[in-house]
Amino acid sequence: LQSRFRKERCDGGGRRAETGGGGGGRGEEGSTARRGETVLGTVARHGATGRVAGHTMREFNPAQAAVAFQNDTLVLPAHRGHGLGRRMKDANLAAAVRDWPSVERIYTFNAEENANMLAINIAMGFIRAGTTATWQKKLAAPAGAPLGES
Repeated sequence: LQSRFRKERCDGGGRRAETGGGGGGRGEEGSTARRGETVLGTVARHGATGRVAGHTMREFNPAQAAVAFQNDTLVLPAHRGHGLGRRMKDANLAAAVRDWPSVERIYTFNAEENANMLAINIAMGFIRAGTTATWQKKLAAPAGAPLGES
């Protein structure tokens, strides 16, 4: 499921970001469990077909019991524009409050150019708590050229 949705995620410049080796995230699940973290998801299914239309994740680590994370809300293109992202996030946050009563604040992340999800987060009461930047260095270089030059 994760590899399918990763192909739909935008890298911020309108290009599709390909991540992972298509292994479905099993390695991530193992390392998360070893750290004592819990990662759970909420899935939306298409009523007529039963196929997955979207998902969102929540994360909790008892070592930081006051904090949880809401991540990776993704809706497949054929199902966008019907409020699924908001409904999944609402259900996911309600479950986090129910399952992790020690949580005092929930963090989520949003690309500035993803106006739809930014509007959902604002409507849900999320406020900007910080800003990050992701930097990229392409490692492919022409034969004989040092890395970073092309």
